[in-house]
Amino acid sequence: RRTTDGTRAAAAGAELYEGLWTHYVHLYVGTPPQKTSVIVDTGSSRTAFVCADCPGCGAHESPPFDAGKSSTYEQRSGEMRASYSEGSEWIAQKASDVARLVDADGSVVAYGTGDGTGLGDATVHRDANYARIPFGCITHMTNMFVDQTANGIWGLHGAGADSVLKALHTTGAIGEMAFSLCFEPVDPLSKSSERSGFFVVGGVDTSHHTAPMAFEELKTSGAFYSLETLGVSLVSAAGADVSIEAPAGEWNRGNGLVVDSGTTDLYLPKKAHDAWVRAWAQVYPHWAYDADKTFTINDAELSSLPSIRFRFRGVGDEEEVVVTINPESFIEKVDRACTGACSYFSRVYVEEISGGVLGGPFFAGPDIF
Repeated sequence: RRTTDGTRAAAAGAELYEGLWTHYVHLYVGTPPQKTSVIVDTGSSRTAFVCADCPGCGAHESPPFDAGKSSTYEQRSGEMRASYSEGSEWIAQKASDVARLVDADGSVVAYGTGDGTGLGDATVHRDANYARIPFGCITHMTNMFVDQTANGIWGLHGAGADSVLKALHTTGAIGEMAFSLCFEPVDPLSKSSERSGFFVVGGVDTSHHTAPMAFEELKTSGAFYSLETLGVSLVSAAGADVSIEAPAGEWNRGNGLVVDSGTTDLYLPKKAHDAWVRAWAQVYPHWAYDADKTFTINDAELSSLPSIRFRFRGVGDEEEVVVTINPESFIEKVDRACTGACSYFSRVYVEEISGGVLGGPFFAGPDIF
């Protein structure tokens, strides 16, 4: 990418929008460019979106990508596919084309450095060079993917021949193989196009920050990013901190706690379930915790529910990093139109065989780099 003054951009940013329990960004793909939308997913490395020859693929935020109308489209050999625990799947023809990250209006935010300084809100020329990326042209999808707002998914992991992040770095489109995500707490059932966060590929926009960044030790396993967890606790509205005493090593068993923006909820290890329920009873005795049941409170009472506090292994001078998830990020109203006394449910499930997944609620508020 090049900015309007002709200099090379180290990173590019775009607004995030809310889909059905997900967040997505826009890409311009092909020549001439066609706009598509993709869920940002840190839990995979493959990118795919609906193409014109996909019967039964539903109606999405943007029209299907028409490969026949792009002079730079190239079909690759083989298929790309993915299936998910709730039962949905997609199958795609491997392909590649030129692309760039854009806002909904087609503009691009370009940065001179990886920390978001230097170029501010400069936008690239319309004829700026795009980067060629590998992706899948989806020809079949089922269940939740059919109903999603976004046309497809962008796997943000940098491993493998199908990684878009790796392709952007290899071609020089970004200066660093990195990205950052910040979700705003929003209605997860909405299909609106209202801004709900910000995404930077190639770095992080520090102008959004209200405090210095803290760095945790990152582990990678296959297409997963995970953190070494030192402890988890529930914190009452009055500040009482009750540790969840899971069996030794349970937080880090298997892949540990995987950071996954494409997962809608928080999943914690099953062996911590009883300790979680006991801790919840201590900090909030008004509701016996059960993720499969709803409970009734007034809107004003939401802030009186417990927060979740994670302690992760830090790097450098930071021995540990603390991340707190407020109740507004993981407690949801059943009917968003309800006022007064309403039914709510929790998006934290303590049921994983080993390790767990830090999904959407973990990204609501902090900027995850």
